[in-house]
Amino acid sequence: MPGIITKNSIDQVRHASDIVDVVGAYVELQRAGSSWKARCPFHDERTPSFHVNPARQAFHCFGCGAGGDVFGFVMQREGVDFPTAVRLLAHRVGIELQFEAGRGDGNADDRGIKEDLYRLHELAAAFLVDRLWKGADARVAREYLESRDIPAAAARDWGLGFSPDAWEFLLGWARRQGFPDPVLAASGLFSEREGRGFYDRFRGRLLFPIWDELARVVAFSGRLLDPEAKAAKYVNSPETPLFHKGRILYAMNRARQAITKRRQALICEGQIDVLRCHLGGFDWAVAPQGTALTPDHARILGRFADEALLVFDADAAGIKAAVRSAGLLLAADMGVKAVTLPPGEDPDSLIRGQGPDAFRACLDAAGSIAAFAARHLEEGPGDDIPKIHTILDLINQAPSAVRRDHLLSEAAEALGVRESSLRADLRARSHPARPPVARPEPVEARPALHESERALLHHYVAYPEARPFIEDYIQPFHFRDAKADRLYRQLTRHEPGQDEDMMPALRDDPDMLAFAAAFQVLDPPPLTAGTTPESAAQELVLRLLIRHIDQERARLRELRDQAPPEQRAEFEEQIAHHTEDILHLREGWDRAVEVLQFHAHG
Repeated sequence: MPGIITKNSIDQVRHASDIVDVVGAYVELQRAGSSWKARCPFHDERTPSFHVNPARQAFHCFGCGAGGDVFGFVMQREGVDFPTAVRLLAHRVGIELQFEAGRGDGNADDRGIKEDLYRLHELAAAFLVDRLWKGADARVAREYLESRDIPAAAARDWGLGFSPDAWEFLLGWARRQGFPDPVLAASGLFSEREGRGFYDRFRGRLLFPIWDELARVVAFSGRLLDPEAKAAKYVNSPETPLFHKGRILYAMNRARQAITKRRQALICEGQIDVLRCHLGGFDWAVAPQGTALTPDHARILGRFADEALLVFDADAAGIKAAVRSAGLLLAADMGVKAVTLPPGEDPDSLIRGQGPDAFRACLDAAGSIAAFAARHLEEGPGDDIPKIHTILDLINQAPSAVRRDHLLSEAAEALGVRESSLRADLRARSHPARPPVARPEPVEARPALHESERALLHHYVAYPEARPFIEDYIQPFHFRDAKADRLYRQLTRHEPGQDEDMMPALRDDPDMLAFAAAFQVLDPPPLTAGTTPESAAQELVLRLLIRHIDQERARLRELRDQAPPEQRAEFEEQIAHHTEDILHLREGWDRAVEVLQFHAHG
């Protein structure tokens, strides 16, 4: 049973995951010397202060203080822990992770059954795909795909499968694979009759696999193929240890990169609409899975997109669902537009019948969700006040005052009422507290790192050839700043060119990791003509030692002032030695060498 990920696997993933490529999937990077810069994805800013250094595989924001390596970026951007970040990156680069058996955290039984469930779903998906294309009884499914103009290559790419109209087809296969009853019961693939055992949940259906963020199959959605059968058109996996439908969006694993690039998500109602959108080139389409949009869905989308386009059915139920979903998205601080399709059309039928350009024209014409609600919500009996209250409640979910103001103007125009009247009603219905919007924690103010310590660390990181020289004279205790002390200790433990190897040792302290990354993303300090990295380091070493000795002298003066009169002479002598040492250091390198060698050893 897998335990923790091996160090070798982590190293493989790290070396295969170029941080510029990874960060570039989330934000638009611009070249800045030997590094790259962007507006920070972790806080709002107008001027780019977020830097990525490809040579040292590190990032740092000089605005909010976020920083680290490629794992740290994924952890912060996706809101996941370290093992999940490793898994996400491993999947991205196609590396199969190795685990140290018998180690890890959490409940072993829980981990064991989850691993079995992942394996069961992966094998079942492949088995059902094989049945779709090879089974004689799957002809009805193949004909259905043909009638919906879904090419075989696309069906294979999306992992579509078929389960015959039989009570124990998949069950018998699962038992032959050796899966025990507890795993079968927890999988959601089977139902259980009291006293009569398990039977297949999905019977006579075309099956759509549902993937999690790591592109692992965690559930299925089955579309009924017999139009005469008296059963629900769609049956979905229930909640399981792997599948929480309120947190999973269909095709999010496929759409995430496109959504991030566009900063826009296209939200449809079902799997076939999403599949058709992707086939038509609209690869930022997703859909809620077996439920209405939830606050978790909205928060997930808000990580990657600034705006959502809603493409829901134009009937009363679809309009209500669109307005409800829009409220959740507005609460997540996203802009929301509603897409209006021609009567009787959905994304699948419109793209198939009139082509992608017709659907694109509808997306381009998408309008304000407030105006959409004003035009399409049904009026209450006798007047439109209930509809207006619904629209005001929708607008009030937006945390941004500017966005509320825009929505209010759009609603007033669509309703044909005075904006001032609508604004007065909005104030009357406003609640003191709105749902909080997740924002990065503000960075606590801290004393600035002294320039002599900052400059020496910068030089040490930038010029590996100068490191042996610096290490001859500078010890960790020469740094007064605790982070500078720890960083220098970590750097001196690694060979030049292997600075990224120190990251795992710092990962337990995100603040420390960000501190280290700040030096790794900086361009090397310029050298004057005829100056080598080693000769330039001489001045930096002298500056740091002068500051160190001066602070020691200040400490001795405090002790002298507090000491009995008979002991003060001893302190005066030490203070005089420190003053003499500082004078020698200020006279230049040749005069300072003897002092440097003494203080290098404390």
